[in-house]
Amino acid sequence: MTGPDKPKRGIRRRVAILIMFATGTIASLGIIVGYWSGFQLLGQTMERDYTMMARLLAASMTRMIDEEINDLEVFVSSPMWQAAVREKNLQHGALEARERERYFMTIEKGWSENDPIIQEYLVNPLSLRLRQLVGAESTIKEIFLTDRFGGVVGCSGKTSDFYQADEEWWQWAFGGGEGAVFVGEVEFDESSRAWALPFAVPMKDGTGEVIGVCKAIVDMKTFWDTLESFTIGETGHAVLVNEDGYILFHPEIKPLSVRLTDEKEFAQVRKRPNRWTLIRHSPVYTGTVLGIFSEIHHPVFIKTGQHWLISLIQDKDEAFGPFLELMGQMVLVTVLMVALMALTGIVFAGRFVRPIDRLSEAAGHIARGDWEYRVDVKTGDELEQLADTLNAMAQYLKTTTVSIDTLREAQERFRIVARSTSDLIWEWDIENGTLQWFGDIDARLGYGAGEFPRTIQAWEESVHPDDRDSVLAALNHHLKDREPYQREYRILKKDGSVAYWMVSGIAEWDKEGRAYKMIGAVNDVTGRKRSEANLLKLSQSFLMLGPDYARNIQSLTVVCGEILEGAYAIYKRLDGDGILRSVGRWRTPEDYGTEHKPDGHICHDVIKRGSEGGIYYIADLPGTPYAQTDPHVARYGVRTYIGYPVHCLGQTIGCLCIFYQDNRTVNADDRRILGIFAAAIGIEEERRHAEKELKEAYENLKTVQAQLIQSEKMAGIGQLSAGVAHEINNPTGFVMSNLETLQGYAQKLFETFDEFEAFFNASLPQDPEKARILRDHLEVIKKNNTFDYIRQDIPSLIEECLDGADRIKGIVSNLRSFAHTDTGDKCEIDLNEELEKSLNLVWNELKYKCEVTKEYDGEMPRILASPGQLDQVFVNILINAVQAIPERGRVHIRTYKKSGYVYAEISDTGGGIPEEIRARIFEPFFTTKEVGKGTGLGLSIAYGIITNHNGTLEVESKVGEGTTFRIGLPISMT
Repeated sequence: MTGPDKPKRGIRRRVAILIMFATGTIASLGIIVGYWSGFQLLGQTMERDYTMMARLLAASMTRMIDEEINDLEVFVSSPMWQAAVREKNLQHGALEARERERYFMTIEKGWSENDPIIQEYLVNPLSLRLRQLVGAESTIKEIFLTDRFGGVVGCSGKTSDFYQADEEWWQWAFGGGEGAVFVGEVEFDESSRAWALPFAVPMKDGTGEVIGVCKAIVDMKTFWDTLESFTIGETGHAVLVNEDGYILFHPEIKPLSVRLTDEKEFAQVRKRPNRWTLIRHSPVYTGTVLGIFSEIHHPVFIKTGQHWLISLIQDKDEAFGPFLELMGQMVLVTVLMVALMALTGIVFAGRFVRPIDRLSEAAGHIARGDWEYRVDVKTGDELEQLADTLNAMAQYLKTTTVSIDTLREAQERFRIVARSTSDLIWEWDIENGTLQWFGDIDARLGYGAGEFPRTIQAWEESVHPDDRDSVLAALNHHLKDREPYQREYRILKKDGSVAYWMVSGIAEWDKEGRAYKMIGAVNDVTGRKRSEANLLKLSQSFLMLGPDYARNIQSLTVVCGEILEGAYAIYKRLDGDGILRSVGRWRTPEDYGTEHKPDGHICHDVIKRGSEGGIYYIADLPGTPYAQTDPHVARYGVRTYIGYPVHCLGQTIGCLCIFYQDNRTVNADDRRILGIFAAAIGIEEERRHAEKELKEAYENLKTVQAQLIQSEKMAGIGQLSAGVAHEINNPTGFVMSNLETLQGYAQKLFETFDEFEAFFNASLPQDPEKARILRDHLEVIKKNNTFDYIRQDIPSLIEECLDGADRIKGIVSNLRSFAHTDTGDKCEIDLNEELEKSLNLVWNELKYKCEVTKEYDGEMPRILASPGQLDQVFVNILINAVQAIPERGRVHIRTYKKSGYVYAEISDTGGGIPEEIRARIFEPFFTTKEVGKGTGLGLSIAYGIITNHNGTLEVESKVGEGTTFRIGLPISMT
């Protein structure tokens, strides 16, 4: 028995040793290789997930920069902005280059807040609009415009300089007339006390020519909020750095104050983007951290040479701590397994070779990480127990290892990130045709939970038929030529409605160049498309504005209501009489009109609180006090209200409001659009106010001009009258003197003739016949020469000539008085005497048509007045009275005193003045006379003269009976 037993024992020993060695080696290598593969897989998965998150953050930053640029480009297309810039271009373009340079330098030297020059630029309509824009746009801290020469046109606040053409941003944005968008370096804005990013966009006209440049300072907090809310674990966060490695954003560090790491290490980071990098020399972190970097590829950054990098930073110990713990457990398990396998091989080698093979196979599965594999050995002894132990060990490894759990946690974090962003993340398994979505794809497309198929075919069928071919062609082009894949297309929802998607993605290729997987993101841009359509409609509404401000206000109200999709819209203005008037309407009920007692109405409260600024949003109106105080709430079923105060010349004068008959949430775009329309209506109100003032000024100017013309005319007539009076006075003087001398000569001649006749009669011969003949001859001579008639007529002729010359003398005296009407010098006068002088001046007009009656007060006090100007008033009224009498009539003049005034009434029996034109007779150039017979200035000048004497000029008239003008003048001296 001894001999035969040895081989058995030898075989058993060799088998046991072989089993022990083979099992131990295979188990150890399998476990090591399995765990090493799991470690690598987990590291690659985390690197891929973190890279994707960094790329998503970079894409989000790119979109925000695009939004800011798009907003500025919309603003600079405003007709008001372009009109202001064109005006400055014309003004400065009219100067020669050297003269313009000297002009700019003069303004530059005096550019201070107290200087009147800068005040002109700070309060012009464009600057006031820019200031309102800064208030409405919380992201913009400062904004200003320059003309094509670099001079400031308007600014929301005082800029550092007036002349901007020597700045790099201006030269880039103007670009010699071609222009390009400029984004500058992050800087600290002193005026807003905030870190900001400067943007500059060219202003182009309809032909594409650059006519000016707009610069805006945008608050960096707009970009930082997205990064600040992003965290991974306890130490993971997002950091923004520039191309030199200086930190632009860190949750706890001031921007541009420190580098993320030293130059050498940062250079290595730039060489291998989108890969894990160990950062060991960072002044920010005490230990070693892991970083994933993704560059922001914005077109403007590429042109200007800027490079921003998004980095996801996490402490190395936190990221790889579970792997270190896993390695310790792996070593311990391996040692235990080798020991167990050795014992098992020694005891059971000879009997259980076959089960050991199965156990070895099981160990291989477990080493490869197949924790679900089970060993089924039924020997009833230790081998079966070992099989159970392996099964228990696999279960133990499954429950204690952290590799898969960590992977799942990373995947779960990825899902959380996908849910936290507005984008959808998708992963396409190209070989299997499955399409996995991270995000609620079912809700996005209007399906029930899990209803939308997760296949590439289902996605293709949901693409709009008109876009499907181009989308699939672009996708195949990417898979074949590896060109960047980004496409905007329409997607069909379950109900047939359309959404707009912006899709980007990148494939993964194997060593043979075959694409086996593709991952990407979907950004639903339906809202952006709606905003673009609204902006287009808004821009078109501004372009359609005309000269009629009332029609413009109505048009703006209608377009605002259409864009914001309210039940109805209305613009109400609170006028100075306290009445709340409905000026602009859209879909308003017919009985929704003007409120004479607006207390308690929503719009009235908004206007009263208008100085607070901003939008007023009131939800669930039936539950507010307005349900009782504002009758329109219950009458029209209003549930949601948004209103924006309208400002004019620094005062709140009205409110633009939208009413909804359902509960409505107002987003930032709605607030911005309502604010823009309210500002536009405010500009129209300012234009209405300016046009009103301009019209009043024009009317006043016409009156003054008419008076000046008449004054000049009367001054000329006065000078002519003075000359005529002077020239007539001299011949009149010697004519009167000669007539008086002639009268004396004639008298003496007649006396001489009488004496001669007496002498002749006394000297007749005694002969009666001869005496008769001589006497008859004398009578014949007298008769032939009509001596008796001449003797009787000469005195009357001379008397009439003297009377006419005396009248000429009186007229000359009156002309001399009239010649001094332009001086306006006041002196003490007798009103009765002035009326008499005026009558003498126009007597030639009166005597043929009128009977003049007078009723003078003989005790009239003297007054202080300009006699020439009063004569002008009386002459105008008297001439009008004569012209009002058709054939024959009467003019009655009456004077009296009453209550500290002296009065002169001039009445005529003419045709009278109709009531409809009676209020206009004192207007300059208003006349009812035929062309060439009146200028329409007489009564307006008369009214002005009496007003300047602090007097009154009244008119009473009845058609067919006549007219009475009543002139009242204060008694200045008693």
